[in-house]
Amino acid sequence: MKMKDVYYPKPNGQRFRGLGDVIAAGTKATGIDKVAKFAAKAMGKEDCGCDARQDTLNNRFPFKKK
Repeated sequence: MKMKDVYYPKPNGQRFRGLGDVIAAGTKATGIDKVAKFAAKAMGKEDCGCDARQDTLNNRFPFKKK
């Protein structure tokens, strides 16, 4: 089996694009994402920066070569 044939399914049926999706799934499963969002709101910020960080990691460490 070639590496390009391997994909990692997300719970909703989509594919992981890269490392950012894997970390996001892990933080969601453990509840850390809710803690980060709560802490950001407590400090007066509207966004914890998780989505931007996820996109950056997906672009830097993709599962498929571009």
